[in-house]
Amino acid sequence: MNPTRLLLLFFFAVLYARAWAIEPFYPKYGLQDARRDQKFLRSQVADTTQLYRAIRLSRFHVYKPGQSKPDLDSAYSFYTIASQICNKMNAPRYRADVLNLLGAIVHERNDISGALALHQQAAALARSLGDLPREAESWYLSGETELSGGSKDSPHYQTALRLYSKAGLPERQAYVLCRISLTQTFNSQYDAALRSSLEALKLYQSVHYPRMRYVHTDLLRINRDLGLYSQALQYGLLAIDESQKVRDTGHLAGCYLSMGLLYEQLGDLASAIKYQKECVNAGIEVANASGVLNGTRFVATNLMLLGKTREAGRYFMPIFRQFPPRSLGDSLIHLSVWARYYVFNRQLDKAVPIFQSLLKHEDNLEVYIQNYGELTNLEIAEHYLKHDRWDRARFYVTKAAQRAASSPRTRVDIALRIQKAMYLADSAQGKFASALEHYRMHRKLSDSLFSVQKSLQMAGIQVQFDVKRKEQDITLLTQRNRIQQERIQNQESQRKAMIGGTAMLSFLLLSLYVQFRNKQKSNQELTLHQRVIEDSNARLMRTVEEKQMLVREIHHRVKNNLQTVISLLESQAFYLENDALAAVKDSQSRIHAMSLIHQKLYLADNVTSISTQAYIEELILHLSSSHSDSGRIRIDVQVEPIQLDVAQAIPLGLIINEAVTNIFKYAFPDDRSGDMLIHFSQNPDNQYTLHIRDNGIGIDTAADQGKPGSLGMNLMKGLTHELGGTFTLKSDQGVAITVQFAPLQHYWENHA
Repeated sequence: MNPTRLLLLFFFAVLYARAWAIEPFYPKYGLQDARRDQKFLRSQVADTTQLYRAIRLSRFHVYKPGQSKPDLDSAYSFYTIASQICNKMNAPRYRADVLNLLGAIVHERNDISGALALHQQAAALARSLGDLPREAESWYLSGETELSGGSKDSPHYQTALRLYSKAGLPERQAYVLCRISLTQTFNSQYDAALRSSLEALKLYQSVHYPRMRYVHTDLLRINRDLGLYSQALQYGLLAIDESQKVRDTGHLAGCYLSMGLLYEQLGDLASAIKYQKECVNAGIEVANASGVLNGTRFVATNLMLLGKTREAGRYFMPIFRQFPPRSLGDSLIHLSVWARYYVFNRQLDKAVPIFQSLLKHEDNLEVYIQNYGELTNLEIAEHYLKHDRWDRARFYVTKAAQRAASSPRTRVDIALRIQKAMYLADSAQGKFASALEHYRMHRKLSDSLFSVQKSLQMAGIQVQFDVKRKEQDITLLTQRNRIQQERIQNQESQRKAMIGGTAMLSFLLLSLYVQFRNKQKSNQELTLHQRVIEDSNARLMRTVEEKQMLVREIHHRVKNNLQTVISLLESQAFYLENDALAAVKDSQSRIHAMSLIHQKLYLADNVTSISTQAYIEELILHLSSSHSDSGRIRIDVQVEPIQLDVAQAIPLGLIINEAVTNIFKYAFPDDRSGDMLIHFSQNPDNQYTLHIRDNGIGIDTAADQGKPGSLGMNLMKGLTHELGGTFTLKSDQGVAITVQFAPLQHYWENHA
């Protein structure tokens, strides 16, 4: 985006910030409202309550200051929910609201034509339904969108105004009139702007509108630009008074700034500085960086014009450090103040390049900052005059005069300064006739600006305002005096109660001291007992550690003994054949299952429980490696990492040993291949489940050892009974064994 476009967008945002941020078209809606709506939003429920929750949440994000992507993404997300709810409801009149919402989102993405098309589509839909308020709203939003695209005016405002009037909604009608007045001011149509604002004022008064401070501020600005200073001051004081009553600090900052400009135009720089400083303070309170910088610019400039350059530096430098430039507009404010500061400190070599840089923007900014060209050129000319550089001064004052002549309305105070500069330049260069003419114009403007009648009017209105404030102060002092008298009476009663209270307090303190001594003695005894308990605990801890070491050694020796038994069985198996050999090998597997548990416990810190995941996986690996035909069987082990008590781990390991051994032996005869699943988990009802299944030949054709009643089957059932669980066997495209049992604590609770 080029610099010119950035400037246009920045100053458009400044101009229209009041209507969007301070006096919103939609009801005020803050962060707490958004959190509440988001908490109760139910996208699956299709009713108007949920629809407008989604619409309000989307508006909350789309109308936030700035154009951040997260906000726009959130706005679009809630728009999608609103659109889906609207489709489910099949209510065309709400579709206009959804279209306008999408138009606002598209507008924030800088797609002006797309936004206009959506708003006008919403207007057409509302018109087809005879819905005047929604049609008017759509045209109003079209006007806002059109202006943000660079247009100076929009006929859509007039359409919205006519429809709101026809619908009998005077408050909305007045609001649109204020927007029209603002565009008319923007286009220097001050007389028309005044008529629009006064008409809006009457409509607001007819409905007893509570926030009149906004239209009063508009009337302050318009009357000031028209040179109707008495009326401007009257409306300004009303706006300040109303804003103070409701503590609207954000709007109060704008009122103070406008009042400062009014006094500045009247040449009363001291009063202007007073209001402009209030503007800066209010801006800091509400964290409005642009407002703070703008107010600071006026304060610093006027202090320098009064010859207080050092005071100006002490004022603006800390504020500029606190509020560095974050936009092109902020940078221009910083540059303009520093340029004036260098000039007043006679550092023209630093000031002139900055002024020339600022003048590059005068054609673009003249539309957005009234009299920008005149002021900048005039300030350069005035400072060349101070240094007797007459030609350069004449060049810039001539440019200022040309700008003033082409401007629809130039401020009287600026025209006064131009005539004075022309008079001084002509006098210095011997052009006395021209100098005399400029001097006469200067005197004429001065007389018109500081006439006795205006001074009296201004003084009268200010006195009325001061009297009103003093009356408020007197009322406040009276209330404070009454409260003070009541406090004196209360103090007398309190004094009498204090004497009795002191005696009771002394007795209470004595009692507390006795209790403290007793408690101190008890604490000493408790400390002694505590030491004895701590010594006992230390001995117990040593005993526990010794016991754990002993248990670990026992597990180690049991494991070694079981390994010895396995070795003896292997030696014995060398001399056995057929069934006897198979029985010995089964016994070896069972003993290995128990030995593996003792090995795990010996190596672990916890000697009372074992990790099922590591244990079962290692057991299955051992069983697989013990059978030569295991390569034909694909094994899937799914075990949760559960800490299982040793008392339950041994029966569980033996059950797994029996089931898996039977699968290897009997499920896949004749070199068949297949799948085996071993699954162990804990259910939501806190029950353990062991599930082992294969897709082999099934129980009906299994070998005798696999049939119910065989040793392996009886052993699994007996071990399940020992666990306090249930044993289930099913044969359907293979054999499935399921064992369910409770954790050890639950087992004893259920069998106590």
